[in-house]
Amino acid sequence: MRYIAYLNLPYLQYCSSVKPEQRGLPLAVLENNTVVSMSPELAALGVALRASRRQVKHVCPEAMFVQHDKDASLHLAKGAWDICADYTPLVEPSEVNSAFLDITGCGDARSIVAELSRRCAETLGFTPHICVAPTKLVAKAGVPPISSEERAAWISPDEVLDFLAPLPVQALWPLSKATLEHLWRLGVNSVAQLRAVPVEELIDQLGEEGLLAHRLSLGIDHSRVQAAYPEPSVSCSFRFDQPLDSWDDMLKCLKICAAQISSELDQAQASTSSVELTVQSAGYADLVKRRAALRSPASSAQALESALIRAARAATRASANAPVISLHARATNLSMPAGLQLRMFCPELQGLAPSDDACHADELARAIESIRQRFGAKSVLTADAIVRTRRDRMIAASLL
Repeated sequence: MRYIAYLNLPYLQYCSSVKPEQRGLPLAVLENNTVVSMSPELAALGVALRASRRQVKHVCPEAMFVQHDKDASLHLAKGAWDICADYTPLVEPSEVNSAFLDITGCGDARSIVAELSRRCAETLGFTPHICVAPTKLVAKAGVPPISSEERAAWISPDEVLDFLAPLPVQALWPLSKATLEHLWRLGVNSVAQLRAVPVEELIDQLGEEGLLAHRLSLGIDHSRVQAAYPEPSVSCSFRFDQPLDSWDDMLKCLKICAAQISSELDQAQASTSSVELTVQSAGYADLVKRRAALRSPASSAQALESALIRAARAATRASANAPVISLHARATNLSMPAGLQLRMFCPELQGLAPSDDACHADELARAIESIRQRFGAKSVLTADAIVRTRRDRMIAASLL
């Protein structure tokens, strides 16, 4: 059995956005006037995530509001993902406060979950909500909600069909919003109802997405947890004995960083599409982190220096141009040239026997699933699932 865990940090945005004196109050964290997190006190009253300010006030007139501090949330989440990476190399953050983990073969799954929960509680101040299941689909659908006293859920392969049946079709989260709306118009509201619809009818109505909906309703999900954390990067750091208070000196340091990062990228025959600069200023306890995107992937020192200067201007403005005591430059979103990338269907490069049909089929299935995840369910059509439009079928029939 595969052990796929979906870890949710329900109070992440709350803990990163409130001040110590605000703890214990009925408080909601807003982003674009929508609740993205809340205090345990407000959750106990039944306030739902994504509620509006008006809806919160209707439930709790004494509720208070703060804006979401995204940078603080990312920093706090990184601490949680670092803990996860101690137990498995397959950590795939999906949102700022949640991630998929594949703990198959990493030891006793229940012991790992218990230890991971304990360490997260000690580091973050609250216990994460975790669901362990055979697939990513079920793991995310089964995670305990923020209002639940249950912190961990376990769903075995034998329980998947019964678990999914009563859920609304929205629980099949890989489906697109357009598909869910189409199913709603058809009167299909639950997974059990979706499962009862003949697959041919779903394909006729929804095309390739209909086939995906049928498979998901049966709990079939071959998607893999990607090793997406920590993000591959190349970095360069400076720490100064005397605070750096001259912009010209800052430019010199950035020039050195750009040259060093460029050299390492050239050695790896890689390029980057964005840079990140972290600055610590005298008199400021918090680090200031700013990103800058390159117009196109590059590895030249000139392109990197230009991006780092833009990030540095934004960072120094945020810290009121205070003297700098350290800086850390990092190139992220690395990519390899096409000539160096491995072919998807080349078992010889992976030590597999060229004649092993099972290996070929497995590689093909994983590659197709990866492409569909990235570009949509209709991006790849297999020969046995190609769906023609009604007009094409009528034209074909007229020619027989």
